[in-house]
Amino acid sequence: MLYAMKRWFPDWEEQVINVGGHVHSFEINVSYCGDEWESMSLIQSNPSSLPRHPNIPSGQIPKHFALSRHSFEPLLRRLVLERYPNVRIVTGLVTGISLDSKKRRIQAVTYTITGATTNQPCAFFIDCTGRSHTGTKWLSQTGLPVPKVITYKSNLRYTTSKIFWLVALE
Repeated sequence: MLYAMKRWFPDWEEQVINVGGHVHSFEINVSYCGDEWESMSLIQSNPSSLPRHPNIPSGQIPKHFALSRHSFEPLLRRLVLERYPNVRIVTGLVTGISLDSKKRRIQAVTYTITGATTNQPCAFFIDCTGRSHTGTKWLSQTGLPVPKVITYKSNLRYTTSKIFWLVALE
């Protein structure tokens, strides 16, 4: 996602750091039965062995950014409004979408603000409704087949810990 964001905002890395986020290179650490073998990253020693991807510059180690949602959303809104004057943010309740005549893309969004319903043409639409998956309901209302929704348990965490035992010898 870092490289996609940099296409729209070339200074994305600096912006992330300025709001308290982090930008790091990916690393692979090898471990066997819990024993870590240093940092044996094949990626770092030979980035040309990575699969090619259009967003990752050739021969570079992929990077990622870490930023809380609490910081990410305001940053993204601010940058969009500052750099793309033709974009406006509307606060309302989306109630549906309209497709073009070939049913290939979303051409308008229907929303309500204080009881008034508006059908707003759009060139770009993102469904950020989260777990409610409202976007799939809107697609279903247009007659399109609903894509399979892939979910994960967001409250599940994985951890690894090392335990050292001290034994007192008499």
